[in-house]
Amino acid sequence: MTRELHTLLLSYSVVFLDRELTAFRQMYAASDPKRLLRLATYHAVRPVLYQALKKAGMDAPLTRRLQLFALQVALRDTLNGKETVRLLKLLNEAGIEALPYKGYLFTEKIYRGQHFRESGDIDIVIRHKQEAAKAIALLVADGYELHSPVDGDELISHAPGQEVSLTTKRYAGPPLHLDFHWGVNERYHIYPITTDDFFKGATVQHFAGEELLLPAEEALFKMLLNHHGGRGCWLKLKELFDFALFLSRSEETGESLSEWASAVKMDKVFRTGKYLSGRLTPSTGLQRWKKEERAILQFWEKGESYDKDLWLKMKKMRVYLELQNPEVSKLQLLKRYAFYHGTDTPLYEKYYRPFGGRSNALNFVVKMGTIFYKGVRGPYK
Repeated sequence: MTRELHTLLLSYSVVFLDRELTAFRQMYAASDPKRLLRLATYHAVRPVLYQALKKAGMDAPLTRRLQLFALQVALRDTLNGKETVRLLKLLNEAGIEALPYKGYLFTEKIYRGQHFRESGDIDIVIRHKQEAAKAIALLVADGYELHSPVDGDELISHAPGQEVSLTTKRYAGPPLHLDFHWGVNERYHIYPITTDDFFKGATVQHFAGEELLLPAEEALFKMLLNHHGGRGCWLKLKELFDFALFLSRSEETGESLSEWASAVKMDKVFRTGKYLSGRLTPSTGLQRWKKEERAILQFWEKGESYDKDLWLKMKKMRVYLELQNPEVSKLQLLKRYAFYHGTDTPLYEKYYRPFGGRSNALNFVVKMGTIFYKGVRGPYK
């Protein structure tokens, strides 16, 4: 394990556990500040690193640079929280059941309102898919700009990720981004989790200075497990920090958490996340990590998005398959993945689909070839 990654892992212990301060100082002093910043940026843990440096009393150029970024995060959090409340009230008044989702919800409920979590977008999820077109029209009428070549029912039927992005310039400064969800996952996943899981047991709680309907503890757990582990495969430290902090502050028993994970077929995802959470005070190197977790550690070290080239996509898919429950057919899951990425849709025009709706498999091959070709030519998103 490199010193830079070790420093980031130790920053969690310094900030949230009040431990490892001496080890953090020593590891930071031996790190390359440029690579440390690059890794912290990729992993989206710059506010945590800043708080650790602040606790350690290290007045370095990197500390001052991160201080400015941490202030920007706090300001953006405040604005996102205010706008989330406004939008939820707008939707609820129109008879649309909606909840805050991920993002600032995690800041409020897991970080207890401390601005230690990077989050750029507002996320809102509605309960009923059939109300999605009505909700989007309401948001557009409110001043949001829809980023899609189609709208209405066509948008709802063609969006494989069951979400759409919108922006507004209602406030001074950069536009606010809203990810609006009417479903939970891309359609190739086999996890039996729906928006109903997030609304089950929801109660009125304090949120951004208001009293709003918020997800229950079980729903919060499933959001984390699904998005960070089931989909994200624990490849970013921000997501692991979220999960580890939830586990440390939750009053639920390990048996309850295991049952919740089993209900959505994420037993191995849960065990892996729990194991990795226990490694946030690292005292051993790569050779002592469990074999199945080493691939995740390699992603942590590389610090590059798997969307940039085909090889990284394949490595991420290997991790994803390894995290599935034993009863899941990996072959069937790969077929679902290929069908999903080969679907002919007007929403993703950057990929060439010469076979239209006639062959998802061949469209998938062309898409992967496009990613490989563009990856060879240079950095590709």
